[in-house]
Amino acid sequence: MRLLITGGAGCLGSNLVERYLPQGCEILVIDNFATSRREVFPELPGLMVVEGSIADRDLVKRNSIASDRLMSSTAQPPTRIRRTGTRTPRPMSLARSM
Repeated sequence: MRLLITGGAGCLGSNLVERYLPQGCEILVIDNFATSRREVFPELPGLMVVEGSIADRDLVKRNSIASDRLMSSTAQPPTRIRRTGTRTPRPMSLARSM
């Protein structure tokens, strides 16, 4: 099974990786590392880590085409960020658009 885990370098996401990687799953992590660090993951077969935001729909679409499942462990930001006025997609609306 191929998994896409958003927010995968955080506490919940890294536990999901630790659970599913030994089961033979191929895992793609997308994380902006705002509250975590890239060093959480060593180079491991079956694991690919992409730095970026789920707000970047092109990044998500490019990297999620081959995924069987989406597991979201991202923080739930407000739907509108006041400073920039940029909409941030919620995980479920992101999954529906894939």
